[in-house]
Amino acid sequence: MTIKFFKAYKLSKPADGLISRYLNRRLSAPVVRALLKRNITPNQVTIAISLLSIPMLVAGMYGSIIIVGIILQLASVLDGVDGEIARTKYLTSKFGALLDTVLDYWIDSLGILALGLALLKRDMLTSPLIISLVTFTVAVRLISQFVVKMALCAKPHIIADTRDVVTFLIFISCILTELMDSWCLVVALLAINVWRLDNMIYRLVVSWKTTCPSSQSKVLPQTPSGISSEIASKPMNISEKK
Repeated sequence: MTIKFFKAYKLSKPADGLISRYLNRRLSAPVVRALLKRNITPNQVTIAISLLSIPMLVAGMYGSIIIVGIILQLASVLDGVDGEIARTKYLTSKFGALLDTVLDYWIDSLGILALGLALLKRDMLTSPLIISLVTFTVAVRLISQFVVKMALCAKPHIIADTRDVVTFLIFISCILTELMDSWCLVVALLAINVWRLDNMIYRLVVSWKTTCPSSQSKVLPQTPSGISSEIASKPMNISEKK
């Protein structure tokens, strides 16, 4: 049973991160099986998962960092449910993919905001530091994902900063914060930001090198005879004819 657990889940996708492949999809499988028996659409599941942001914000307002972390991880576990239902029932659509992406950004951003509220409620750190950290983390998250979608290089520099892995790290840091100190969460968020910035800069540099004119050799168009059109059109002098 232990060996089976550490194998990638059979319904995992190549694009899945490590946590999603080995943990999240395995945990969400019973939910998928239960919902497939009911007349529920993938978009309804997507919206229902996004509603987890409400209790998450409430937990943040009351200073419960561990509850915010648990809800964030729960949303990450359930993130693949709508997609698996859509593929099984042949209900995949561009709108469904767009809705899933937008609401993923929504719950991730509110999750960081809820963590900031929890830190403020506990008076663990100064307000300017917390506000700056929350703002910077949300901005890096949104910009890095935009770069992933628009850049000519989707490959990470070293390790992919996938949503499932990042959320799991935040969840672990929330537990450590409860057991130790609030700096565990701060250090984790700073490390995640550096990680994302590293991948973002790498993708931008690779995209720039790919499109930079100096990196592309000049290729002259060829005539049917195999001589470049630029040379063929150039007038030849007597010495050249000889």
